[in-house]
Amino acid sequence: MKRSGYEYRELGDAIDPLTLVRMLPVKYRSPNNHDLRAVTDGIARKEDGSRYAIAGWIYGSPERALYQAMAAIFLDSETALLYDSYPKTSSWQQYHFEPAIPLLKQAGLNIQHIEQPNASQKTWQDITSQPWNFDLAFINSRGGKANFAVGDGDASVEDIPQLKVPTAMHFLHSFSATTPNDIDTIAGRWLNNGVYAYVGSVDEPYVSGFVPPKYILAQLSLNIPFLAASRYTDAPPWKITTIGDPLMVINGKFKVEKEK
Repeated sequence: MKRSGYEYRELGDAIDPLTLVRMLPVKYRSPNNHDLRAVTDGIARKEDGSRYAIAGWIYGSPERALYQAMAAIFLDSETALLYDSYPKTSSWQQYHFEPAIPLLKQAGLNIQHIEQPNASQKTWQDITSQPWNFDLAFINSRGGKANFAVGDGDASVEDIPQLKVPTAMHFLHSFSATTPNDIDTIAGRWLNNGVYAYVGSVDEPYVSGFVPPKYILAQLSLNIPFLAASRYTDAPPWKITTIGDPLMVINGKFKVEKEK
């Protein structure tokens, strides 16, 4: 980055996104306490730990890397799935989707919003038995690396559908991206089935490790890049990984239409 001649040392200067295009470990051990952290969150920081860029990760075969890059550049977003399996209690209040839905609708997205008590195994089966036509998906869940709560029970990686259209996905869940090159894990199966941008956790992050989805969705409606909106920019390295192009925006075409 220094050789580019552009300023990059602070967020807000000429270079803020950083794209890693190679095979890498998804996590590393903190030198202080040996806790597992996400490589994409630990990189692009200064010696004092402050961040100078936000990283996205494109990896795998040449065909897959090209797919991830081209989908981010050329695809418009028209449809979104917001699937919330969390209870309607005060402890989960910050992580529900409702406050941001009007903003997404104003941006032109057609939204399917599913929440408790309608979130259930049957509802998940109904959604995934039909062609997957969601350009964007936010899923709030709990579980392990190969199973996730969908309401009144769990789904497994076998319940993840093949996608009809490429999808950008935010999966608020522990361990979903612990080994994203393994198709028997949640992130691995979604990525193998057609997801081109993915936000998930490499280890137990606690729910507070994720930016609340309502804030991410509000930023997306303003054309903030998907991976950047999913990051706490002023926090120390933690466990959330960001896979895909860090410049990818969700609703770029709607902003252009409004400016005509």
